[in-house]
Amino acid sequence: MNIGASGGSLKGPQIGDYVYFAPGAKVYEDIQIASRIAIAANAAVGKSFLISDKLIGGIPAKEIADIDIHKIIKV
Repeated sequence: MNIGASGGSLKGPQIGDYVYFAPGAKVYEDIQIASRIAIAANAAVGKSFLISDKLIGGIPAKEIADIDIHKIIKV
């Protein structure tokens, strides 16, 4: 998993609570990720996702499905 700025920018992603990152996920740019999001394996996330309870994945990442994050992350 990689999280960080891109292209020399000093601003990186802002990530909400209870976000699951599958192996190989990449999150970059000055973007926002809402709480209760699952990011699929090897996804490349370079845009904001502001709606909670979603699975996102792909290259580039897109919304795939509605989820219940508590089935993935035990809290």
